[in-house]
Amino acid sequence: MLKATILILYLASSSASTGMTVTTAEFATPEACEFAGQQSKAKLGGWGTSAYWVCAPKGEPIPAVPQAR
Repeated sequence: MLKATILILYLASSSASTGMTVTTAEFATPEACEFAGQQSKAKLGGWGTSAYWVCAPKGEPIPAVPQAR
């Protein structure tokens, strides 16, 4: 049985007033979650915004906020 996977998307702006936004979405498979994370980073990251994402099995603790590299 496939286990639903949660995408946690962190958007961090270089603007001090904006800070960080966290968005979540649920996917039926880990592969779908990974694909959505990659697409989100490609579309949302850039000019003054960093996009970090992780996928976690539904029902498990959410991983810590990724550190900027």
